[in-house]
Amino acid sequence: MFIVHLPNHKELCTIKSDGKYYGVITGDECVFVISESFDSPLKASNHARSLKRQHKISVNIKKQENKSVAKNTPKIIKKNKLYTESEMASHTHLRFREAWVIIGPKGGFATNILANDTVVKYVEDPEQAQTFKTYEEAIISANVLDRVLKKGHSLRRFFQETDKDT
Repeated sequence: MFIVHLPNHKELCTIKSDGKYYGVITGDECVFVISESFDSPLKASNHARSLKRQHKISVNIKKQENKSVAKNTPKIIKKNKLYTESEMASHTHLRFREAWVIIGPKGGFATNILANDTVVKYVEDPEQAQTFKTYEEAIISANVLDRVLKKGHSLRRFFQETDKDT
């Protein structure tokens, strides 16, 4: 006599007892254990599969869903408000962090740098420009644009409002 734990998420499985393998079919309301023994688990499961088809045993096993997967919730995108140094000084009740923006040779602000099958797109509004958190990141992108397009890209420092948590 032996006790076997059968997982309820499989239609077919095998049991090993005394060196022999037995096929198991999980039905809707019961479990079928094949009395014929085999020397390998593959042969036992193949025989169980053929008996399942032959006797038309239906199985409605629901797979357990992963509950830890987060749903795609829309993120609230904060508007990218840029302040100059003088504007920042007048808003003493806010917290700011440094943001760097690339200015093109003809004066436009760079956006969509090396994205969407384009090298760069220039806009007139600084709030639509692509910002960089550090000077190093910005200068690397400006140097790439100087080499690929035309010399003359420069950097300008702005300040962005930050949350009180960060």
